[in-house]
Amino acid sequence: MRLNIVVIPKSGLGTEITTQSIKVLKAIALEFDHKFIFKTVDTNSRNRSLNKDIDLCRNNDAILTSNESFLQNRNLHSELKVHASSTIVKSYNSLTINSPLERKVISGTNILFFNELNLTNDVTKKYSSKNNDYAYDINENTRQEIQCVAKKAFKAAQSRGKKVTLIITSDISQVSSLWTEIASKLSLQYPEIKFNVINIENAVTQLILSPNLFDVILTERIISNILIKQSSVLTGSTSLQSTSYLGQKTSLFFPTVHSNVDVTDCKNPNPLASILSAAMLLEHFRLYSESEMIKTAINRSLELNITTPDLNLTYNNITTNKVGDFIADFITNPHDSNANFKNIHLGQSTII
Repeated sequence: MRLNIVVIPKSGLGTEITTQSIKVLKAIALEFDHKFIFKTVDTNSRNRSLNKDIDLCRNNDAILTSNESFLQNRNLHSELKVHASSTIVKSYNSLTINSPLERKVISGTNILFFNELNLTNDVTKKYSSKNNDYAYDINENTRQEIQCVAKKAFKAAQSRGKKVTLIITSDISQVSSLWTEIASKLSLQYPEIKFNVINIENAVTQLILSPNLFDVILTERIISNILIKQSSVLTGSTSLQSTSYLGQKTSLFFPTVHSNVDVTDCKNPNPLASILSAAMLLEHFRLYSESEMIKTAINRSLELNITTPDLNLTYNNITTNKVGDFIADFITNPHDSNANFKNIHLGQSTII
């Protein structure tokens, strides 16, 4: 397959982690006989034009970036017709020790969140009185945007655990009623998918007590943001979640960065979430074996402690670049990576 991928690294740390994602995708292209063409936006250029960036994104297959900030521009959001978001939350056995939850509870967790996405209209109406004694926010959803994201959730469930859970705020909410009506009717078109509806209070509890009850979660963006942040305890790290913003033609993939996580002082930023976003990109184009190879390589890097210091209690000299090297090495030489571990650890890898 030939894919044209626009790369938009955020200045500083973003460039380093997206470099590792490109490295891994190049290894995938080599191993599976694909052709990936990367077009990098120079975010430091004084002559940079937003209109040119928009044209570049619109006329290529996918966007790989280090965070979501680039898409906050209303013109770009409108041009790409972004309508839905998905985030993957997966547990890794080697990191269960980092979670406050018992290993038997979180082991095997693999949840895919879907929510509607209208960045130009987060809260449709909001008001605060002059003396700040009275205020309100009104969140609106349309039938079209709910149908669009719900279809993606059900289709995703077909190739996963065949289960979709709709999470609503309350039975008396008009927005929740609309979500329930649309998703329930749509579920009839997917008889092989088990569909159920639960409220947010129950979901928060079950996500901690029995996360393996969930496969695909469908919900409003506000609820999704809360649950995804809570789910970091299931992975044992905030550095292993990736997100996609799905457009009508071109979609964007990036590592999930929580607002309470400060990475500005990190000398060796963890590239795993960015590399996982590359795996999501491949899945988007139905390259499932290729995506699975990346996930297997990431799991191996965690098992062998070839990770950056934020996840590594054994070695303190594994750099961002070395992590990317190992994962690319594993993809092209999966049987040799154990033997090469010492060389990689010593900085003697010869990959790419």
